[in-house]
Amino acid sequence: REVVEREHRSREEEWRAQLKIFAQLAEGQNQEGEHTGRILREAEANVAKLTNKDDIEAYLATFERMMTAYEVNSQRWVYKLVPQLSRKAQQAYAALPADEAKDYDQVKSAILRRYDISEETY
Repeated sequence: REVVEREHRSREEEWRAQLKIFAQLAEGQNQEGEHTGRILREAEANVAKLTNKDDIEAYLATFERMMTAYEVNSQRWVYKLVPQLSRKAQQAYAALPADEAKDYDQVKSAILRRYDISEETY
């Protein structure tokens, strides 16, 4: 009987822990306290792959607006952008030192230079 009661209490504690997690999710937070709504928005924030026919300045402006609209943390912008880059833009990214490759502004500048667009132009 004691073993059965111990198992029952264990299952009840597990159930309460799961219920707490579900309640946090329903309130919009995960276990780390991050807002799940923001995480879901970031997952939805995608732009089409950059092609050779695209205007790079318009593409980057659209990308920035989307990241802002979806409330993506600016420190994560590079990770959202890089997989969508064309071959030419990827070459600019790949040429950056590792520490600069994490910084969106550095990546953007390198890409624009690769497209022969100076700071005065944009």
